[in-house]
Amino acid sequence: MVKKSNSKTRSNSSGRRSRSRTRKTNKYLLIGREKSVSQTRLISKQDAKLNGHHSSASTLKEATTPVEKPSAPEFVIKMDLISVVLYATALVLRIRNIQYPKAIVFDEQIMGSHISSYNRREMYFSFDPPLAAQFYYFIANLCGDWNKDFEFTEVGKLYPTNMPYVCLRVVTVILDSLLTPLVYHILKTSKANSVSAILPALLIATDPTFIVQSRIYSGDSLSILLSLVGLYSALNFYRLNSPNCGATRWVLALSITIALSLSMKYSAVFTTLLSFSVILSKFWQNLADASYTKLMLWRQAALIILLPTLLPLLVYAGCWTVHVSTLHNAAAISSKSTLGTLSSAVELTELNVAPRPVTNGSLITLKHLHGRSCWLHSYDLMYPKRYPDGRGSSHQQQVTCYPFVDQNNRWIVLKHFTGVSGEDTADNLAIKHGDIVSLLHEQTGRLLNSHLVAAPMTSTKQEVSCYVNHNVSMDIQPGWMIDIDDRSEDTDDWLGRVSEIKLIHVNTSAALSTTSKQLPGYGADQYELIADSFMFHENTLWVADEVLPPSRAHSSQISGLSNITLLYCLEKIYILHKRIFVSVYDYSEDHEYSSSPLHWVTGHSTLLYWMHPVDNAQIYMLPNVLVWNISAFSLLTLLAVQIVSNIRVRRGITPCHLSDTTTALKKHVAIGVGGYSLNLFPYFFTSQSPLLYNYLPALVFAYITFGYLVNHVTQSVQSRWARVLFYMILLQVVCTSFIFTLWISPLIYGSTDTSQLVLINRLQHLFGWRFSLNQN
Repeated sequence: MVKKSNSKTRSNSSGRRSRSRTRKTNKYLLIGREKSVSQTRLISKQDAKLNGHHSSASTLKEATTPVEKPSAPEFVIKMDLISVVLYATALVLRIRNIQYPKAIVFDEQIMGSHISSYNRREMYFSFDPPLAAQFYYFIANLCGDWNKDFEFTEVGKLYPTNMPYVCLRVVTVILDSLLTPLVYHILKTSKANSVSAILPALLIATDPTFIVQSRIYSGDSLSILLSLVGLYSALNFYRLNSPNCGATRWVLALSITIALSLSMKYSAVFTTLLSFSVILSKFWQNLADASYTKLMLWRQAALIILLPTLLPLLVYAGCWTVHVSTLHNAAAISSKSTLGTLSSAVELTELNVAPRPVTNGSLITLKHLHGRSCWLHSYDLMYPKRYPDGRGSSHQQQVTCYPFVDQNNRWIVLKHFTGVSGEDTADNLAIKHGDIVSLLHEQTGRLLNSHLVAAPMTSTKQEVSCYVNHNVSMDIQPGWMIDIDDRSEDTDDWLGRVSEIKLIHVNTSAALSTTSKQLPGYGADQYELIADSFMFHENTLWVADEVLPPSRAHSSQISGLSNITLLYCLEKIYILHKRIFVSVYDYSEDHEYSSSPLHWVTGHSTLLYWMHPVDNAQIYMLPNVLVWNISAFSLLTLLAVQIVSNIRVRRGITPCHLSDTTTALKKHVAIGVGGYSLNLFPYFFTSQSPLLYNYLPALVFAYITFGYLVNHVTQSVQSRWARVLFYMILLQVVCTSFIFTLWISPLIYGSTDTSQLVLINRLQHLFGWRFSLNQN
């Protein structure tokens, strides 16, 4: 009985200990569940606060685990293995045989002439901003001695042996190859999967049009690259999901790239508009976010409006200021220029400012009033002793009519006094109708002169020169009478920008005039100036365009930037811009290879970049028709998917709260289709004849849209085998692009392969493209 009692006691004791342990375990589990519930409630309350609901301060104290702050996207592009491989692929395809051809290739004619103009400090006219020319001028002088006397007269002309053209091409290839990994990162930033991001990057790397454009030094490829860096910055700004989380640096990066791209090419404005729309849409979302205070929103509004506006304006204005202040010499005017006669007939109209009286000692420029717009101009070069036709000349300093604003256009007015006692000889004495003056050329310090010597091109008229004493018994005759043709009854004063005057030579009674003839090489192709004894016609009328008072005229220095006043710089910039934007609509010169934007989309356009003068070696920009049509089809497909998705949401078939896929689709359509449309549709309305390389910015967005479509297809396809089959099709597209590039490589790199004629014939039959062939 005792044993049983002891065993029973031990059994009861162990049972109590077991129940005790069970109660403690349940207690700990209960405490754990309470803590879990508490944490869950805390997170729910924090989510409610982020949605605009206020929670009490006591609830915040219950937090046991701190909520991690969302991190900002990194500012730098991560150079992962994929990026390195993509960059290396693009670089290898572009840098192959980069030194060939050893001749001017297409747009190198324009950029090379601009570099030479900067080396000679000569003003030139271009439809594009000057930053690209300034960049290549800097690189050219780093690479070696640029031959500034080499004339870029035609495509195909051989470069001199010491010309560092290869260095410029290599720099362009190195920079433009960055476009391939950049497109990859743009898609990754847009939350596309890796396959969808790699695909368009590889297509751009192997596309023959991008390869050809990257191998010449011009501002087009660099402008595309910079504008897409701006879009990448805008997309990273869009990803920010917390205030004070790196917004400033991404907006700053966007502003810098906008400034650089727009200062190279005006066509970058279309991608810039897309980047602006991205950051504005993000700001619109932030307005509904309760975590942003009013002060934060005001700061962000100021940031995204002021910085991307003011910084590009400052950079753009700085580029133009450097341009007009550096290029202060007169340039030769050639009808062989790329822009044809437009470049030689630039109409530089004056600013609308109040008329200023011309006084004794004033510094003026004289503009020819009717017909061709040009300015009375001189420079330190003499007429040849004998003209090409054998006639002799005065061998004095040349005077011409020059169609650009230039500091060699400036003259100091010196009134002739009678010598009568008590005559007013003050510097500020107004010049009136009938007064006799001399015009002193500010740059060379010589007086405007005429005499009974035949003009250089028109032998029946008098030569006009700046007097140089050669001790040959040819006296100076610098007197010119002011005849105000439209003077009013109220005043006889000579008013700048208003009074139409004739300058009548006192000794010969011939009026200063101009002809439409251009001087040959000794006169830098500038327009002939004459003194005409028949003065009753419009060609003898002039107007004082720029008028500076005597105090500023006397203090003006001949050399350096100090000679160019602020008004002079601003007027030059204004005039050049007015002419650029007017000429865009007036310039209608057709190019042999100009084409319609519709032909770009279908791949029916080509563009000749270079042809060997003897054999049929040539370089063409040729589209990859299959890939281009697939990209164009992807634009329509993705847009159709977006429309169907909107209809399903509107009809209630797809719940509105399933917003991840729908939001991503909308963003992808806005970036891909929107960027393509912005960069393509303006060319349907331009009066210029567009060329195939104008399609490249839109083509980048076509490839990006293709990547977005692939991303949505891979997300929608659930079957593993269907996905594998789809990936095999994509691999076939990439291989086809690479094989096509290898096939036409003789026309990409300018190879002299004997099979090139066979290749050209096959391409003509397959795609209907036209090619130029030498007849010899």
